[in-house]
Amino acid sequence: MASPTVTSISPPSGPLAGGISVTIHGTNFTGTTGVTLGGTAATGVSVVDDSTITCTTPAHSAGAASVLVTNADGTNAANSLYTYQGAPTVTGISPASGPLTGGATVTITGTNFIGATGVTIGGAAAGSVSVVDATHITCTVPAGSAGAASVLVTTPSGTNAANTLYSYVAAPTVTSLSVSSGPTGGGTSVVITGTGFTGASSVSFGGTAVASYTVNNATTITCTVAAHSAGAVSVVVTTAGGSNAANTLYTYAAAPTVSGISAASGPLSGGVSVTITGTNFSGATGVTIGGAAATSVTVVDSTHITCTTPAHSAGTASVVVTTPGGSNAANSLYTYLAAPTVSSVSPASGTVNGGTSVVITGTGFTSDAVVKFGGVTATITSVSGTSITCTTPTGGGAGPASVQVTTPGGTNTANTLYSYVLTPPTVASVTPSSSTTDGGTTVTITGTNFSAVSSVTFGGVPATDVVVVSNTSLTCTTPAVGAPGGASVLVTTPSGTSAANSLFSYVPPLPTVGSLSPSTGSTLGGTLVSITGTHLLTTGSVTIGGVPATNVTVVSDTSITCITPAGSVGTPNVVVTTTGGSSVSVAPFTYALTAPTVSSISPAQGTSAGGTTVTVSGANFTGTTGVTIGGVAATRIVVVNDSTLTCTTPAGSAGSPRSVVVTTPNGSNAENSLFTYKEALPTVSSVSPPIGASAGGTSVTIYGTHFSGATGVTFGGLPATGITVVNDSTLTCTTPEGLAGTTSVLVTAAAGTSAANSLYLYVQAVPTDTYIYLKGARGDGFVPLWTGALSEEGMVSDTGTSLGTSGKEVSEPYRDIFPSTAFAQSTAVSYGGFAAWVVPGPGTGANLYLDDGTAATNSPKSRLSDEVGHVKPRQYARVATWLIFTSQSGISYKFRKDQVVGWGSQPRA
Repeated sequence: MASPTVTSISPPSGPLAGGISVTIHGTNFTGTTGVTLGGTAATGVSVVDDSTITCTTPAHSAGAASVLVTNADGTNAANSLYTYQGAPTVTGISPASGPLTGGATVTITGTNFIGATGVTIGGAAAGSVSVVDATHITCTVPAGSAGAASVLVTTPSGTNAANTLYSYVAAPTVTSLSVSSGPTGGGTSVVITGTGFTGASSVSFGGTAVASYTVNNATTITCTVAAHSAGAVSVVVTTAGGSNAANTLYTYAAAPTVSGISAASGPLSGGVSVTITGTNFSGATGVTIGGAAATSVTVVDSTHITCTTPAHSAGTASVVVTTPGGSNAANSLYTYLAAPTVSSVSPASGTVNGGTSVVITGTGFTSDAVVKFGGVTATITSVSGTSITCTTPTGGGAGPASVQVTTPGGTNTANTLYSYVLTPPTVASVTPSSSTTDGGTTVTITGTNFSAVSSVTFGGVPATDVVVVSNTSLTCTTPAVGAPGGASVLVTTPSGTSAANSLFSYVPPLPTVGSLSPSTGSTLGGTLVSITGTHLLTTGSVTIGGVPATNVTVVSDTSITCITPAGSVGTPNVVVTTTGGSSVSVAPFTYALTAPTVSSISPAQGTSAGGTTVTVSGANFTGTTGVTIGGVAATRIVVVNDSTLTCTTPAGSAGSPRSVVVTTPNGSNAENSLFTYKEALPTVSSVSPPIGASAGGTSVTIYGTHFSGATGVTFGGLPATGITVVNDSTLTCTTPEGLAGTTSVLVTAAAGTSAANSLYLYVQAVPTDTYIYLKGARGDGFVPLWTGALSEEGMVSDTGTSLGTSGKEVSEPYRDIFPSTAFAQSTAVSYGGFAAWVVPGPGTGANLYLDDGTAATNSPKSRLSDEVGHVKPRQYARVATWLIFTSQSGISYKFRKDQVVGWGSQPRA
């Protein structure tokens, strides 16, 4: 064992009174016999392991204390690893204030900081706490609320007293400026208003520090702005609490420029509304023209200002705009002009129609002058400073008219220098001198006094597109009129209307043919074509290649339809004839050997049995000689028109679509897959027997068509059992239980289900009674209506062995049935080997009774069944005209003997 060593103690400091638990780290602590701090024995010593000891510190005076551990081999070297100190004190913090968000790094000064375990500012824990030495700690300020905050340091010896050494300061705000704009060169004095300005450390405009500033109080700062580029900028004040939010409260304005003015000149009296164009007009404070202030100044936008010119002497004047950015350079953009004067007009008179060329003499004329005669604007030909040549406008009536010239300098005084006189127009010629009744011809009219023409009429109908070329010439478009003949051409001006004449005449129009659609058709004819052209409204006939077309229909004056006749390959002439005559022969149509085309068939499906009537659509069906579906000829072909025919489908097999082919002398259409055969639905024609007990279980035979592959049989919607398909037209099955009454018998196969019917009758429990098997349709409530073949035509031997048909005695066998009950009778006779009552002629109720030959006469146990009695069945002799059967219930039934096939009885329930 070696002497111990001590490397550290935790915590490294504590109060003078001792009493705190510490952990000592080092080596060779096994066998420790004592621990002292500053020479005083510690208490509660516990050796955790060879390198760790825990104990409780003794009391001691302030200062460093040596931590000594003693074992059998000695004591470690002296040290100063532990410090006894009093509670900490805090005397200052730098910086002493900061923003509410915290984050600032500060240095705290005081005493007894060794072993500090935490720092709080305003009750919130500081971050990044670092003990520099016993008198200094650095840390990061936490977030806090505005106001003074206590700075507290905690060590194992305690916590310092509360204080107000740190202040949380809110960031400043900037709400307004005394001046919101100024020149880019700076120098503007501005008062900033806001909050939290105390102790402001900087002021900037657009990121540029102001030239100087003075913090007047917590809410105002006076500063002088520095130079900056043009535009809106943010005004920012920075204090210990931070900086205010960005804004756009100040605008550096560039000096304005003026590039133009909407009116370049005006009268000396001013009063002209003008628009000035340029740049940097925002915030303009004034406009001067020639040094005089303009009025009604309105800044439209940064490049436009409107204002009213002030009065000024004649000559050029500078247009100057002033803004917070300064004023534009001098210019000569505006000219003040004196008003013009008019001294004479030559000639001094002219027609009220206008059109007279005159020369006006005076002063102050400009190139933009406007001349009016009696208030109506004239057409100016040339202008000089003292002379204007113009053409007079239409006058309002005969008499003097004031001639006034208006320039930007104003308008001359009124006068009576010109007079209007009345001179009606004349018409000398019309070229061309005729037109069709539908009008539309452009003509030239010559005459006199055509200035100010108000209308031109042909036979009283107004012409259109009137253009006055000169005082002696005009052009117009002739109107349409109702009938051919002469038409007076009249020209009207304010001076009157020309005299009637016979210079123009109307003639009927001829039809024209422009195009045919379609432009190609079959040589077999039958193509429905639409002909476009003109003057077709009274069409009477159409010929194509000299052959009349059919079904001519007038659609409008520019369109007719017809069906082409047969023709030869080529481009025949097409001629349309109307009441106005025949069109010029043209050849817009071509006959070709055009094979038919098939586009659709409706319906597109049909039964494989054929017989479906279909409509085939396409083209060039005229002359159809045949139609095939799947290569098999259709029947009943009817060509409705060149694009439609009907026919009846042949039989075909179900499966993939079949081609529908139409053939004409010009060929056949291409193969297609337009028609599909589907399996035929089954049909049910009869059920044998057609009646059965509602309890079901009756074996029946069903007759009809398309039974192959039958998948089900229902009676009144309930499935039958024991279904056997005998062949395509016959199947057998056993009836299900059903409700009394007529019911539908349905057969379902792959193609679907047969149509509803009423072929089967369910009856309630049937008493054991006589069955009468009849030919035809005779029957009643318990006598079946037998329409099918007898199901038991053969005979059996005495032992029940079937003999087939070889045992027949005659063509109609005796029915083999179940036992019957006895019949009441009075007199027995021999009838076909059996005892029976017979009525030779019409009778009124005599009974017929049959005996099986083995029972005594009138025995109540007589039987009809050869199977039960083992008597070989025989035919009865037909010797009576009527047979009367009496049922067990006493009801008699009379039948013609030649309608009875056989009889017997069986249980009905």
